[in-house]
Amino acid sequence: VAQLNLSTDALTSSGPMNPGKFCVLGCFFLTREIEISLARAAHVTLNQSSKEVVWNLPASKTDPNAIGVTRIWGCTCCAHSDSNRCPFHAASSHLAFLKKTFGEGKDTLPCTLPLFPDERGNTVSKKAAVQTIIQLATLTGVCTVDATGSQLFGGHSPRTGGAHLLAAHGLDQAMIQAM
Repeated sequence: VAQLNLSTDALTSSGPMNPGKFCVLGCFFLTREIEISLARAAHVTLNQSSKEVVWNLPASKTDPNAIGVTRIWGCTCCAHSDSNRCPFHAASSHLAFLKKTFGEGKDTLPCTLPLFPDERGNTVSKKAAVQTIIQLATLTGVCTVDATGSQLFGGHSPRTGGAHLLAAHGLDQAMIQAM
């Protein structure tokens, strides 16, 4: 997905804006569609000096609005020399996009603004998030249904895909399971 030349426009009706960043951050932070849909831009902060992105995530599957876990990713550009695949640069670029689009001329964002809003600044539904994930997979050219017609991608795809990505980059399995 990071190799696709995507715009910031939503891929689906009422879907999240900036879908490429939606995918990159969803995978690195191992989110489900509901967690990333309900996240607020205010839950993410950047430390420019250390090149780290900090995201306060829900601690409970049963209460995805609750904030309880802080995860941090630093710049990974040196690992693959592509800022499109870097969680810090993806978050930095996305927050700048949100400020330009929804910042109302200020350097800050409304505290209720979703991290990945639709074009009107509203929270994206679970269905629209899943449709975006499927559309992203389709754009990469992979098969999105099995022989019986069942979907191969869904709301947990950023979480499972992210786990595979992190393992492929050598992150210890125990660390991935802890995240």
